[in-house]
Amino acid sequence: MFHYGRKPTNDINKDIGNINILQKNIYNYPEPVLSTNIKINNIIEYKDCFEISLLRFINIIFGKDNKIDINKIRRLIGNGYETNEFYNFISKYNNFDIKSDQYTSTFFRDIRTKWCNFLNNRDIFHYKFENKYKLTPSINNFFSFFSYFFNLRFTEESDNKNLSNLMKFLSPNNHFKAKLYKNGYIGKDKIYEETIIKIYVN
Repeated sequence: MFHYGRKPTNDINKDIGNINILQKNIYNYPEPVLSTNIKINNIIEYKDCFEISLLRFINIIFGKDNKIDINKIRRLIGNGYETNEFYNFISKYNNFDIKSDQYTSTFFRDIRTKWCNFLNNRDIFHYKFENKYKLTPSINNFFSFFSYFFNLRFTEESDNKNLSNLMKFLSPNNHFKAKLYKNGYIGKDKIYEETIIKIYVN
């Protein structure tokens, strides 16, 4: 889950509570988008929770005036961008809208569906289901995306250090920073963990 707020604090509930206050000053940034039911391969239907969060993150980092900055992505990918699957996908579907309510429209639902199909059935991700669909909402999948498509290596033992290094790579001017929070509990037969990646504008 990605959401807006002030510079992260150790009190997640307080941090989340700052969202409405801050949003008044960030009208130029994309609003968070709620998950919705997406059908892939005309058969499987599921909520695109992590998938739409990842796409919205890309909108935030690479977006300007409702368009993805393809040149920035090309520079960061470097040599071989012509054959990079993500570059080719986002070049084709590089429109977005800062308003979240637009993402229930036919146009954006189609992009969301294509994005989910793009991410599914890859060996680089962990999935909730064995036939490789619906990405597990984990920081490892987040890192795997940038490791595979941007040829990055995450070598730090701390997830927060790796996240910090990623943000420096994506935003050399330190315009964007991030902090990772993890909450969880052990249930009867499963360990449940909630991961929140907090993006804030410097």
